[in-house]
Amino acid sequence: MKKAVFICLASVAGTVSTLGIHANCKSTRWDYNWDFRQPSALVKPNSPDEEVEKKKSSSRRRLYLIRHGQYELDKQHDKEKVLTELGRHQAECTGKYLANLGVKYSDLVISTMTRANETG
Repeated sequence: MKKAVFICLASVAGTVSTLGIHANCKSTRWDYNWDFRQPSALVKPNSPDEEVEKKKSSSRRRLYLIRHGQYELDKQHDKEKVLTELGRHQAECTGKYLANLGVKYSDLVISTMTRANETG
């Protein structure tokens, strides 16, 4: 079973893409050893290839980061910052996209913000 963790876009085929990233933000390359489980990191330096092969995992981990949909910006309190009609449409489209991926997930973590709960 493939495991994925959804945090309420996305990682596609080993690349990380963001939606609506600000022009001044710097992006970094994906660290494939983010969990320190890369086979080469689990053996001593200059180990034979056979040792590295033994450490290869048969499972895959995917992490999906999903930003909330568009919301009411002109409100003061979080409870008032609900999704706009476009935001609800964005959330629905994202949900359909994820459902079509057919990925089984083990955890779902959602912010306590109103707009994130509506999206999730």
